[in-house]
Amino acid sequence: METWLTCATCTVVNGGPLLFHEVHASNVELSHERRRAKRIDGQRGLCFSQRPVLPGERVCLKVTGLSHGRNNKGVGLRYGYTAIDPSSDDTVLHLGRQEVVASQHGYWVKAVSEAVVKRGSVLVFCLCIAGEVYYGRNDEECGILFAGVRTDVPLWVVIDLCGCTTSLEFVGKFLLLHYFCIGPEWL
Repeated sequence: METWLTCATCTVVNGGPLLFHEVHASNVELSHERRRAKRIDGQRGLCFSQRPVLPGERVCLKVTGLSHGRNNKGVGLRYGYTAIDPSSDDTVLHLGRQEVVASQHGYWVKAVSEAVVKRGSVLVFCLCIAGEVYYGRNDEECGILFAGVRTDVPLWVVIDLCGCTTSLEFVGKFLLLHYFCIGPEWL
């Protein structure tokens, strides 16, 4: 049985591959081609996708850097979506504002457990048309990360390089799922 992680009946998204947005926290460094983001200091590092994603589009992130400090509090990173175009509002990047993103209107962000985030692994996220965010690691499905995301507006990926994660890279074929997670057989 095919699942959301191994679906062979997907189509390539016309928007092209995901890259990191040029708007990001000052302590985040992007690679030249903007596929990789690295937190160079501090506890948090907010970054965004350069384009909106579609419901059903898989977002694949390879974990390229970890730090195993004592202050991670079990958090690997924070992942979510925003309806606010990063180009239009950089106020969330100011010192102290990054921590309130999860509770701010137009943002849906949730922590991913440190136990899921492993160096070299590929984290996969998919926003369903009904607003649930499913996630997994490599070919292992982890289930629903959170729900309640509006899907009737453009949504950019938002990642907080916090906890143990210090760097991530967009990877994969950036596919759009045809069936948009419509039933329990989706898992």
